[in-house]
Amino acid sequence: MALIGGSLQSAVGRTHHIAARMDNRWRIVCGAFSRSPHVCSETADALSLPASAAFTDYHEMLHRFAGRLAAVCVLVPTPQHAEIICDVLQAGIPVITEKSLACSPAEVERIIAVRDAAQGKLAVTFNYSGYPAIRELRQMIAEGRLGSLIHVAAEMPQEGFIRWAGRPFQLPQPQPWRLTDGRLPTVSLDLGVHLHHLIGFVTGQHPVSVTACQYSKGHFSEVTDSVHAMARYTDSLS
Repeated sequence: MALIGGSLQSAVGRTHHIAARMDNRWRIVCGAFSRSPHVCSETADALSLPASAAFTDYHEMLHRFAGRLAAVCVLVPTPQHAEIICDVLQAGIPVITEKSLACSPAEVERIIAVRDAAQGKLAVTFNYSGYPAIRELRQMIAEGRLGSLIHVAAEMPQEGFIRWAGRPFQLPQPQPWRLTDGRLPTVSLDLGVHLHHLIGFVTGQHPVSVTACQYSKGHFSEVTDSVHAMARYTDSLS
């Protein structure tokens, strides 16, 4: 497996390093971990990889390791996903990508078109669905042990934009890409997708309509940081 992104300085780099190797089914053999040569080299050292397996340009990595990779794991910020995923699929390599897949329906359609043309494989990770409690809840619902579902309530509290960092009046420092909203608020792509996926995963149902209110309540007024949504699902679940 190769990684694009996922350096030691990224938010979830270490987590993915551990997860990829914990069952001994994957071995990280190279990575374009960062555009910074120092960070890239530091990450390779931490993974016991030789300097020749660390790249600052993922195109070079795909060329050097052509025909030798079982998959590429894309761990860069969501706004960079579409281009990188398409490049890897066109190189004939299966892709495992962090959520969210992309930033807009148009990007998703482009990725699907490239995947189909390349007859490629693409998977998106949603880590919370791997927790045993979530798996047990899914099984209980499937067996009817909770009766007929009529309502599901889910929330994901996250105070990263509203709390002071360390001491009073010291602003937090989110990653720059989290401070820009596109067609969809980044908070929905970053956190909301977890709730969307979990509800579908445990109930087997899919949303057919949604109404939502969006707010900015934290220190960064230029982005949405709070979303309240009501959705109607198949089989009258709400």
